[in-house]
Amino acid sequence: MKQLQILQYRGINLDKRSKRMNGFIVLIFFLVSLLIDVILSIINEGKITILFLLLFVVVAGGTYLWRLILHVIYKIKSEKKSVSYEICVKGVDLLSRHNYSGAISEFDKAIAKDPNCYEAFADKGVALSKLNRHEEAISEFDKAIAIKPDHVESIYNKGFVLSKLKKYKESIPEFDKAIAIKPKHYYAVINKGVALSKLNRHEEAISEFDKAIAIKPKNKDAIFNKGLALYYAKKYEDAIRVFDLTMKINPNFSGSFYRKGTALSKLNRHEEAVSEFDKAIAITYDFPEAWYDRGLSLNRLKQHDKAKHSFGQALRLRPDNSDYKKAVDDFEK
Repeated sequence: MKQLQILQYRGINLDKRSKRMNGFIVLIFFLVSLLIDVILSIINEGKITILFLLLFVVVAGGTYLWRLILHVIYKIKSEKKSVSYEICVKGVDLLSRHNYSGAISEFDKAIAKDPNCYEAFADKGVALSKLNRHEEAISEFDKAIAIKPDHVESIYNKGFVLSKLKKYKESIPEFDKAIAIKPKHYYAVINKGVALSKLNRHEEAISEFDKAIAIKPKNKDAIFNKGLALYYAKKYEDAIRVFDLTMKINPNFSGSFYRKGTALSKLNRHEEAVSEFDKAIAITYDFPEAWYDRGLSLNRLKQHDKAKHSFGQALRLRPDNSDYKKAVDDFEK
């Protein structure tokens, strides 16, 4: 599964008008009222030529005044944006350097300057999640979404964090929302598949992994996860073919060899399974699951000394595992 991304900072939406803007609006209303009084007075006195001259001055001067007002408004917004932006950039920099507490402090400052800065809430959520403060992270993502309902990164990250909390049913609607906004959101699609698989909805999961593969055909994550879903759906032959594909994409990924070995062992093809476990261990020597399953297949092949050695290696790497301990103890009896 994909880890939370540091969200790219792309500027700030300022929806809240400043008090200075409100002052300009009051001034405009006052000037308009005064202008109406003057025009009515001129009409009553029958001075039409003066009226046209006045209107010309008003139109020309009004255009200049409006441009001036817009310039001042833009400057006010830019100053406010600049302050929040600079603070958030510092926060994102700290986030990228794994200083999550420092990043949170900066994002809080940005939020204090601009409560509508949805990016600050979103990035604060990422930092909180990195500190395993997942419930707080979800709260920050919700705040970002409340300000900008189509902020796909916050929606996706909320779903991702819900998955980390094993709230798979709750995570799926969030991934769906992200996909609705961005149909080719690869990681939303693949993590929806993972969540479905965790709920034993393997056929639906396979469908999602196929969609992810269509988006990124050469990315091993979706292909490997499809293989896992096929394995858990007890479609071992299909799973083996898919794991073979991941090996072609990344020959140094030990998980593919290990999982192919487990699928082969389910088909009672233990000699082939041992060969795959050996390949996995050659890439990642400290791989307790591979050592243990290698031991199981060797035991089925009645190669007990080798099986005992494999179980011993698994226990050495994970001494608190009860299955590994039992396997070793059974040989000691």
